[in-house]
Amino acid sequence: MLSLAGEKEQGALQTRHKYGGVNVGSVGRAERMVAGLLVIAMAVVSTGWWGAAAGAQENTVAPVTTLENVEKALYGRIQEGSLVERLNRVETDLYGETKSGALITRIGTISSFLSGGSADQVSLALQTGAVEWMVFQQLSSDRPMIERIKNLEGALLGQQQGGPLVQRVEKLVSLVWPGGKLNLDKVNVPATTLVKVQLLAGVSSDAAEVGQTVPYKVVEDVRVGNRVVIPAGTLAQARVTEVQKAGPLGRAGRIVLDFGVMPAFDGTLIPLGVAKRATTENESLGLAAGASVAGILLLGPIGLVSGYFVQGKNVSIPSGTSFYVEVLQDTTALGLSLSPVSQR
Repeated sequence: MLSLAGEKEQGALQTRHKYGGVNVGSVGRAERMVAGLLVIAMAVVSTGWWGAAAGAQENTVAPVTTLENVEKALYGRIQEGSLVERLNRVETDLYGETKSGALITRIGTISSFLSGGSADQVSLALQTGAVEWMVFQQLSSDRPMIERIKNLEGALLGQQQGGPLVQRVEKLVSLVWPGGKLNLDKVNVPATTLVKVQLLAGVSSDAAEVGQTVPYKVVEDVRVGNRVVIPAGTLAQARVTEVQKAGPLGRAGRIVLDFGVMPAFDGTLIPLGVAKRATTENESLGLAAGASVAGILLLGPIGLVSGYFVQGKNVSIPSGTSFYVEVLQDTTALGLSLSPVSQR
């Protein structure tokens, strides 16, 4: 969780628990307010909502909603037509033919193949991402799958290819990976693993609203040993959980961000936040003049004035700001190695 606050008195910081996380604010007597104190406090999210929510969603999503998610992943939007027509179109684009069986089974199979899978049955998303990583050194997971495949074919082969998507992606994989097979294996991503991220939109206490999302991306590959677990360019959304606008009597603005989860190469959701290690790393990059276990302090101009005449300052994080977050709990995910499979 990232909390920004500009407050009253230098050194008068306290932490308090709210929304299942840690929120860092400031307290001080009005007659001893300090103007221009900017606090950027980065604190760990203590809840484990990501796992429960993911499990609940997996078990309760209706087949039609699953198909809509598949269509958005493939085409960028929900398709028109009856449920059967839409399913037949997806299967034809993927496999070159329609499948038999109950609708719920067919939809589930497509969804699993598109974004699930394992080291033995690699998902289409993972295969596409692996080739993108090799060719462009980052992912474009915000784009529809068909567009990503077209871009790869243009970069590698000079033009878009024909045929089912499965065969087209297999051809791309065989062009860039020895033996045409990805070297994947399960690895443990330890808690406190650092992840460098960059905000893709700015957020400020005078305009932000609770529930607002702030997109961000991974700047550098996250590796465990020689295996990439989260490639550069992977996208996620932070969420504003608390906002306080600047006000009279020196009351400064505050923003609290929850960084939620980041998808690994194989789609595993990895919880991220800012705890002690990320705080220390951010300080070493010159992002702070001083630090505590709770967060990072950036001190602006200091002057003692009467609080009754002080208008607090709003705080903001500009778009493009880069800093470190960290993995909040040990997580198992598939890691990708450049070594040929035969050399494992």
